[in-house]
Amino acid sequence: MLVVDSHCHLDYEGLSDALPDVLARAEAAGVSL
Repeated sequence: MLVVDSHCHLDYEGLSDALPDVLARAEAAGVSL
């Protein structure tokens, strides 16, 4: 079994304008919360 620990600070100010796109791309890639 492969276990990967990863995280992202979604409240990072540098992502604020791109957040909807970042979340959509993550979901399309199979990332779930």
